[in-house]
Amino acid sequence: MQFDLRKPPYPLNQLVESVLFYDQYSPTHQVERLLPDGSLNLIVELHGVAQHIYDNRLLTPISTHKHAWLSGMHSGYISIDSGIGTSMLIIRFLPQGAYPFLHFPVTELNDLVIEADLVFGQHIAQLREQLLANADNEIRFELVYRWLQARFRAEFLPPQAINYTLGQIHQNNDTHTFKNLHQQLGYSQKHLITLFKKYVGFRPKQYQQITRFNLALAHIAQGQGLQLTALGYDCGYYDQAHFIKEFKKFAGFSPKKFIREKGDYIHYLPLR
Repeated sequence: MQFDLRKPPYPLNQLVESVLFYDQYSPTHQVERLLPDGSLNLIVELHGVAQHIYDNRLLTPISTHKHAWLSGMHSGYISIDSGIGTSMLIIRFLPQGAYPFLHFPVTELNDLVIEADLVFGQHIAQLREQLLANADNEIRFELVYRWLQARFRAEFLPPQAINYTLGQIHQNNDTHTFKNLHQQLGYSQKHLITLFKKYVGFRPKQYQQITRFNLALAHIAQGQGLQLTALGYDCGYYDQAHFIKEFKKFAGFSPKKFIREKGDYIHYLPLR
């Protein structure tokens, strides 16, 4: 398998977390569960292999995506093809980073997977053609960086209040910490929530829940999931029942069952 993950150069790295290219991925399963990770992603498929979103219960296809698509921030898990036979380039935006490239409020993509040309028009097809015409990864990544720079609009950068709020969420698991955050920033609570949804996607409380869930996943990935009560407290849950309920909401399984069923990649759970 070819796997090349890179952090973009400055200043793109202030808005884009990573760019990933992979090829020749051959998992043993066809369908997998993608868990919410608090990110928005642009995916470009280079082998012409259509990918599907499945009904979470029936595992029957409900939508098909080909060439390039956008996956917004998700409030729960989705069921997808595992990527057998594909070659993909994935641009993962930081939580506050997508708006300057989309040019419309990020909340409009919440819980959606849509064709990328609906947002980027012919420009995304042109990028894909350029990527197909160049087999050298150095050139491919440079093409992506140039494309992002051309899409960037400074007038859509988030206000500092959004960056500050995100910083507080990532540094603190306790929801009470943010009770009066809007007052510290000089905003009404309603206005701060509206701004946060516009630039990030979800309300601060919902985004914090996803962040806390991903902290638990990180601990499990590091082999720290054996003592579930301690794990729950370490990640900011006020008791084990709260931890299990919220974990099942985002993963579809209890923590114990998830640990038994998980595969090689913590956010991708093999289904069949």
